[in-house]
Amino acid sequence: MLGKEDKGITMIMLVVMIVVLIILAGITISTVIGDNGIIDSVQEAKDNSDEREISEKINLAIRDSIGIAGVLNNEDIKDNLNKIENIERVPEEVIDSSYPLKVTVDEKYSYTINKDGTIGEKQETEEPPTVITTEIEIGDYIQYDVSYTDINTEYEFTSQNGWRVLDKGTNNGNGTFNGVKLISTGIPAELNYSYNSIQDLEKDDNETLGKWAGNREQREQYIQLFKLSSLIDNENIYATSGMWYNFNKIKFNKVDDIDQGTKENEGKYISVNGQNTEILNENAFIAEGAKEAHILTLSELNIARGHEEDSTKAVDEDEPAEGLFYVKSLSNFNYTEDTSVYCWLATPNVKNADGLKRINNSGGIGNQNKYECGIRIVVSLEDNSRIFKVEEN
Repeated sequence: MLGKEDKGITMIMLVVMIVVLIILAGITISTVIGDNGIIDSVQEAKDNSDEREISEKINLAIRDSIGIAGVLNNEDIKDNLNKIENIERVPEEVIDSSYPLKVTVDEKYSYTINKDGTIGEKQETEEPPTVITTEIEIGDYIQYDVSYTDINTEYEFTSQNGWRVLDKGTNNGNGTFNGVKLISTGIPAELNYSYNSIQDLEKDDNETLGKWAGNREQREQYIQLFKLSSLIDNENIYATSGMWYNFNKIKFNKVDDIDQGTKENEGKYISVNGQNTEILNENAFIAEGAKEAHILTLSELNIARGHEEDSTKAVDEDEPAEGLFYVKSLSNFNYTEDTSVYCWLATPNVKNADGLKRINNSGGIGNQNKYECGIRIVVSLEDNSRIFKVEEN
């Protein structure tokens, strides 16, 4: 028989064993499911393996798409990329101006592919902010997948702070909106407009880059749309109708020095979406969910401010939202009172057709027929768009 002393020793040993087992179990659980545990390590290894596999498939698709000239065949690269299961977004049509071509993998990251078959660095996909399902207001910051370097301050605007609501359109009541327009927070590019040679750049049927002045049909439509007197053959109607209808045909040249000049009726930029090729992609400002881009008009500016469409009242720091039009007040984006903020408006001077409207350095609205000025870009979103509002900037 066991005595009382023997029983006591057995119970103590049992308690000790249980405590030791609990400690070991805790260590084991932590090792398996804790931060940087076995499960995390296994998942990371799998993700790395999947990433290498996708990268190999993309390289194979590129290799199989190189033509005789040593550059990618547009149809082949589109078809070969679409065969890769995890790639979710490839443009429906690939043309020479589509490059650098952006492909998205599992909505987690993306690659850019150049026309010569080289691949850019992997870019992580940003987490979207909360979906706005009620109301948006003029001046709200909206997530829009285009980043750019400001032509005057060299500030790097992102998809989270580079775009604001210009026209809040119509709320469909189901979390979607129609008719929303966004405007660039900063000044992404500059245009050296000159009335002297603009008529020579009338848009042709071949969609030639650089041929961006409005053709006769576009000039007629522009005059009717903005209720202008018939100035169809005036140089500035060629220009403003082109800024409205043919923005993607304006030739923007890459510059490293913001003081570097450009040719008449051409523009300059520093970087858009990380693109720093010699000439900007024609559709660089058209991200998923947008249907067109153009240069801001006086009419759009005044509708947002609640003024008559032809008003030339100077823009105010707080009208209708801080820094929306008077960008000098955006000190958090490197703007100061000394920053140049001249900007063209896609609107002619209708009184004597002498030049285009522009926002001056002081915020006044004047006229000029030959000058290098910045441009504020407006993008129109597709109907039934879901809008992602960014709360802090």
